[in-house]
Amino acid sequence: MSVLTDFAGLAVEGGHFRLSSRRHKRRLHPKAHSKGDHAAKLASSFVKFLSDEDALRLEHVARSLVKPGLGILAADDSVKEIDATLKDFKLPHSFQSRRKLYEVFLGGTMELDRHLSGVLLREESILHTWPSGKRQLTHLIKDHNLKLGIRLDKGVVRLPGTEGEYSTWGLDTLGESCKRVKDMGAEFALWRCVYKISPTTPSRLAILENSTTLALFAMICQTYGLVPIVSAEVLQQGDHDGEEARQALREILVGLVKALQDHHVLLEGTLVRVTAAAPGCCYKGCQDTGQVAANTIKTLNECLPAAIGGVSSETDFCEGRILQIK
Repeated sequence: MSVLTDFAGLAVEGGHFRLSSRRHKRRLHPKAHSKGDHAAKLASSFVKFLSDEDALRLEHVARSLVKPGLGILAADDSVKEIDATLKDFKLPHSFQSRRKLYEVFLGGTMELDRHLSGVLLREESILHTWPSGKRQLTHLIKDHNLKLGIRLDKGVVRLPGTEGEYSTWGLDTLGESCKRVKDMGAEFALWRCVYKISPTTPSRLAILENSTTLALFAMICQTYGLVPIVSAEVLQQGDHDGEEARQALREILVGLVKALQDHHVLLEGTLVRVTAAAPGCCYKGCQDTGQVAANTIKTLNECLPAAIGGVSSETDFCEGRILQIK
């Protein structure tokens, strides 16, 4: 694995999140609340939508997905992308062909669990590949001791009021989708939001919109017993340098953490997926991968609370796509 693969573990192991404390003067009163009463009041104000048993199960699944040395197979190709691959191989566009293509990679006697912790698919790909036997896919994955995950966002759309920034849609049917994929045997789900870096972006509006969307996704997923992977992907377009990328990632993560806490998301049962704080693809200067890794680790340590279930990078996902085998 590349140098960036291991920064996730470092960030979680040594991560910290400091909240500034303020001392307020209090007027003395004979019936003033004790510290214990105040803590109880704060605890009662927290909306608890998960039982202790459900919370522990989510934490266990989250930890198992980010075990050292294991990655997640990103096979979340759309049906259109799969059919394009079949066309390249001069194969017919049918669910039988799509099924056979998946079985080539997930079948057989390969010890996939030595390298992978889970497989990420799209719901539409499952429905168009196993129309009458979705459980066959679940068993195919479970036979390798892997966990099934589904990407649930419906893609990106332009965010009005911004300079070409994006939001992600699909929240209106997310509850129904969570129920369906849970019945399929899924244990985790992913939602992707993208950000762009320029002299005026990422804007506060884009950060607020996407942070809120990711937090709502995480909360709804946990309600249905799925571990959410909130993916904050910074596009590599542009000529920004490494420091600009680090500052942008910092602003994104600060907004994301606040939204997760505001929506009472169980942090221990949540995974965060980030891109490295790397210069843009049009950057003319020298790119030092060691410095990129150091900047990314520093930003994660500054922004993410240690309670987060795990952090994964682009390299922790087998992003080559199982269908790109030409």
